[in-house]
Amino acid sequence: MRDFAPSEILGGHAGTSVLSFPKAGMGLDGRNLGCEMSGRNEYNMKSEEPLMTFPSDFNQAIAREAASLVKLAYDQFKNTTWNLGTGYQELGSLSADKERFGFVALNLASQNVFVVFRGTETPMDWMADLSFPQEPHPWGMVEKGFSELYQQCTVSVLTAVKRVPGTPKVFVTGHSLGSALATLATADLAINGIASAMYNFASPRVGNPGFTSEFNANAQVTARWRIVNTEDILTTVPLATPNPGVDLSPRSPLALLLLALHKLDYTHVGTPVNFTVNNGSIIGNHSITTYIAAIA
Repeated sequence: MRDFAPSEILGGHAGTSVLSFPKAGMGLDGRNLGCEMSGRNEYNMKSEEPLMTFPSDFNQAIAREAASLVKLAYDQFKNTTWNLGTGYQELGSLSADKERFGFVALNLASQNVFVVFRGTETPMDWMADLSFPQEPHPWGMVEKGFSELYQQCTVSVLTAVKRVPGTPKVFVTGHSLGSALATLATADLAINGIASAMYNFASPRVGNPGFTSEFNANAQVTARWRIVNTEDILTTVPLATPNPGVDLSPRSPLALLLLALHKLDYTHVGTPVNFTVNNGSIIGNHSITTYIAAIA
């Protein structure tokens, strides 16, 4: 598998409940990475009420289903004999850079369509280059690496969604890098006249203020939720702005850091739905398992 550049990183905000879920050694897909921490306080999720505060129009059942499908997308990547199992029909597979990044699925009971993207399995590789260049998008400017990956999926997304007759409800979801791809897929569907609702987990900032303004105002985007762990450091990049707002000495540590970072502004899309969990590691705080537990 290829190494991902930091174009494949991620962004976040303030939260509500304090909990503890997977241990520090968990990977993004919940696998144990062999670095479990000891002596930590564990909370019984059932007894810690309320776990999260949900907005009145946030569909928790859809969010749970979306998160479980993202987990399946991680399984799809690792298992060559993978299938969706009962209850769903696979409408199409989504691939980029010769890797499977997800799928489009029809829930046979509800007839809802889900466009699903996984994140990368190698999050620490994202820190190799923090420049985050942008390129043009019909709605503004977006991060170049995210855009280049999504362009390899656009035909598959549109073809698969259009396979369902009528006007089914379409939900777009992803985790980590996959949430950036899901954001661009939501915009792509809207541009092509297809309404969809987005439920994302551990999302990055994807585009500039112009892109975000159009995304948040477009009537074809019927919901735009970002589920965010406030302790997930990988949800803080790209930075909103590299401008410190004050004059800095060119040799100061902050000035040198800012010189190494991107020179462009980024803004989050949608509405954050926040929780607070510190599992004692960057990977543990970012794992899809942590997000699944939070919305359970």
